Amino acid sequence: GDGAVDIGEDCDDGEHWGGDGCSPICLAEGGALEQEINDSLEQANSLEGAETMTGALPPGDRDCFSLELPPDGWLSADVAGEDGECPDLGLSLYDPEGALLAIGTPGTDGGCSPLDPLTDEGASFMAEGTWTVCAEGFLDAVVPTYTLDWTVGDDSCELDLLVFEGDKTDGR
Repeated sequence: GDGAVDIGEDCDDGEHWGGDGCSPICLAEGGALEQEINDSLEQANSLEGAETMTGALPPGDRDCFSLELPPDGWLSADVAGEDGECPDLGLSLYDPEGALLAIGTPGTDGGCSPLDPLTDEGASFMAEGTWTVCAEGFLDAVVPTYTLDWTVGDDSCELDLLVFEGDKTDGR
């Protein structure tokens, strides 16, 4: 980050933070870019029309992103850091009323900090409205760059959430 584009660098903005188009290791960032100030549910950046969002969590920062969901919809979301490493952050899912319904915790199986409609009840059969996903450094960790990826579905019944064991021939 010396402000000059050297061999092996796509960009160099002299910054130590990503989420602005140039990563901390001077590689061009893809996807939509986070727009500050987005620290609260009310200030959330919209995720509509994008498939990924790149951001950074300097000291004391929290990034919130909003999206519209249909009735009975579902959400799958996770984060990745530079070079595919897991950033030290967690994801929180808030319903349209602002209630916390699910948390993606660092170090869980199946992703970095996944919000999974198959395991997180709050991420499936969702009410219609504006939902918010917030990224926050785990135990106030600083995260120089991360990418948030998500998928939204409009029918939670298609997820095969119900698992039956044994013979259920009695119709129950």
